[in-house]
Amino acid sequence: MVNIKKLDYKLVISLIFLLVCTYITKKTMFIQGDGFNSQVLSVAKGTIGPLSKIHQIRFLVVAPFYILGKNNTIVQAILIYIYVRPILKVQSFKICIMITIIIILFSYRTSIVAMSLPYFHMYQENNKKRYLIISFLFSILSSGTVLNFIAIYFLYNYKKLYKKLIYLVILIIVFLPSLKHKIFFFTEGGSGYFETMVHRSFLAEALRIGNYTRIGISIFVVFIFLLQFFMWLKNGKIKLKEVEVIFPIIFLFMEGLGVYSYLIEYVIILGSRIKFKKYLK
Repeated sequence: MVNIKKLDYKLVISLIFLLVCTYITKKTMFIQGDGFNSQVLSVAKGTIGPLSKIHQIRFLVVAPFYILGKNNTIVQAILIYIYVRPILKVQSFKICIMITIIIILFSYRTSIVAMSLPYFHMYQENNKKRYLIISFLFSILSSGTVLNFIAIYFLYNYKKLYKKLIYLVILIIVFLPSLKHKIFFFTEGGSGYFETMVHRSFLAEALRIGNYTRIGISIFVVFIFLLQFFMWLKNGKIKLKEVEVIFPIIFLFMEGLGVYSYLIEYVIILGSRIKFKKYLK
């Protein structure tokens, strides 16, 4: 029998909310025509290519979705809940609901990528290496978020850089094929790498196709950057956490999910500062 006293209602409500919305929208991890879906299928079919190793690691992260819930959206919703549950467990009710809304509004891939940073900070707080491993694995679903993971990891470990240098070397070796592929992709049309990269960036593409969600996120990122900048001028000192929250301004001018990787982290930061009624705490 379930112990009612120990039942965490914020987790139960979050799960029910997620399941109901998934049932209505029929949301799935695997979207026809999506590039990431093609990567997953290539691994499942055993297709070999220059980025096969990278795709295999990415497949490892989403394998439960493919094996258990490929054709069942409810199973996929339960799986994404299992992925995010450790994060929800340490948050207030209001932040749990806000994170659940993020998962409902954005793709499962984007949601998993956005879980990377919270897991990294859970590793910092608890020193449990499994959270660091999860943070890294979730980040590799996009090249931009891998870059963000590396930057964040060394931001907080710069004083012990000489001890961590071997990990950086390993990461560079592992993701060298992906880097080479990106450079080739951006330069094959004859344009310079940075010119093409900016042209295909988060912000430029949002403006070009009129994606108002991306434009809104971009405005919010710029607002956070300016707010933090003026706080630095006022306080005269800079904290590592404050440096971290402005990183998305860089990813506005790059392709990939770098900006999206901060969705849940921003929700946690802002949600903890916004005052709600006492019964929501």
